[in-house]
Amino acid sequence: MNNDAVEISLTDEDLEELHQAALDAVLSRSGKIYEMKAPEAAGAAMEKLLEKVEAGHPVGDRVACVEKWALDWIDGHVNLTSSDLEDLHRVATKSARSVGGPLAESVADDAANTALARMVTRIYDGFEVKHRRAYVSKAAHRWTLNYINDVKNFPKP
Repeated sequence: MNNDAVEISLTDEDLEELHQAALDAVLSRSGKIYEMKAPEAAGAAMEKLLEKVEAGHPVGDRVACVEKWALDWIDGHVNLTSSDLEDLHRVATKSARSVGGPLAESVADDAANTALARMVTRIYDGFEVKHRRAYVSKAAHRWTLNYINDVKNFPKP
C-alpha cells in the first residue's frame, strides 16, 4: 500500500469521517441485516476509495462516493434487483390467481405484494430465504386462501 498518496490527500481524520459517513448511509436503512453488515459495507467502501486514491484516480465528492459504494455493497449482499422483484411478483400473482374464482383474481396483486413484502422484510432482518420463488408463491397462495376464507366467514348482518 502506497501511504504517500493517501497521506497527501487523506488525513486520519478524513478517513474516520468518510468511514462514519459510509456507516451512517447503511444504517439509515432499517433492518437487522443493515446493522449486522454496516461495518463490512463501510470497510469495502473505504477499500475502494483507497484503491482509487492510490491509483491516482480523482474522486470528486468523497462522502457521496463512499456512501454510494457502501450502499452498493450491501445491495449486492442482499441481492434483490428490480428484475428479480418483478419476476417474483409475477410468480406470486400467478400463484394467488391459481386459487381460482373472481375473488382470487381481484386480490391477486395484493397477495403478491404482501408475499414480497414479507420476504424482503425477512431478508432485511437477517434471515436467509433460499428458495425465493417458492417462498413468494406459497405465501401469496396462503394469503389468498386466508382472505377468501375470512370473507366467507364474515358475519352477515
